[in-house]
Amino acid sequence: MSKYICLLMFFLSNSALAVYCPSFEKSETAIVSNWVIKLNCRGWSTGCYAASSNSYGALEAAKRFSSQSEAQEFIDSKQYRMRQPLKGIEQVTEKVEFCRKR
Repeated sequence: MSKYICLLMFFLSNSALAVYCPSFEKSETAIVSNWVIKLNCRGWSTGCYAASSNSYGALEAAKRFSSQSEAQEFIDSKQYRMRQPLKGIEQVTEKVEFCRKR
């Protein structure tokens, strides 16, 4: 893969965002599934997600895991110190655009 990787993640329901790639690279798209930790945060109508061991934010900032068990291991670890109640582990499917050498 190129050392100049451009990653943009967004929901499939959103319109596609253009990725600028240098002339010697081409833009490619992949569909990926990841797991995120959903929290119950007061005042968040769309929900909030664990972004690191002790911070949270919108889905765009969420820490992603390759499997549900990996997310559960993170929750069970001593690193996880969220004050917000856990709502669950959710699977999200996203479109990822990146640059690759031709």
